[in-house]
Amino acid sequence: MAKDIVEKLEVTLISIWAFDNSLSKITCTYSFDVFHKLNMSGAELTKQQYPRYFSSIIENISILADDVYTNYQTKELVEDYFEPNNIKSLLDYVIYKDLRPQAVICCETVGTKRVWKTSDVEYLRALTVLAGSKLSF
Repeated sequence: MAKDIVEKLEVTLISIWAFDNSLSKITCTYSFDVFHKLNMSGAELTKQQYPRYFSSIIENISILADDVYTNYQTKELVEDYFEPNNIKSLLDYVIYKDLRPQAVICCETVGTKRVWKTSDVEYLRALTVLAGSKLSF
């Protein structure tokens, strides 16, 4: 699935981040980097550290950031996450199972910015629906 997403969305990094039971932490459970330089597996982000991101992703189901450095929903992650990994753009979408957020699929560009299209969001939404019905978390 990751390779299909990379090709379809023209991204360089795909990762899946699982929520804990209280929805206050996400842990990267899968990471695929086209350049094989980054492995986000095991990384954690907490609601306490990044409250704006967590509120945004849970309330809006997705985050679309052409520029993670200036986007209100993502800029609190710049210093700790985006700058060290040279990430410029992202498209995140929540995977639900039984009407509960289970994970976030994160599509990112490393080194270059990306302008997201409506079709990109629709494609990723369709994949999250499929993932929520097929995968176990």
